[in-house]
Amino acid sequence: EDADTAVHYAKDAVELYRSLGNKLEEVVARRVLAQAFEKDRMASLALDQVQCALATAHETGHRTHILGLLDYLMKLHSSQKAFSFMEQEAERARKIDDFYMQAEALRRGV
Repeated sequence: EDADTAVHYAKDAVELYRSLGNKLEEVVARRVLAQAFEKDRMASLALDQVQCALATAHETGHRTHILGLLDYLMKLHSSQKAFSFMEQEAERARKIDDFYMQAEALRRGV
């Protein structure tokens, strides 16, 4: 019941921040929603929210949020899938000449 309530409130927060155009707070709310889904044993829904949050964080360029979400993805994924995801993230960073983020993604994938 507590997890269901958390999911409900987190979904509302995501929608409110999205409607306000506040992408940074939307990222935070999506992470909270992912954690609520994870607690409620809905790993695939948690993963979907983290990936949406990551895409939004990329739009803002907020490295702290991006790195935190990458760490959370590592926790949710199996080792092989996490490694593959980190390789993709490193490639994305390389394409935009963000060498710091490229190094961080590669380091997390090790």
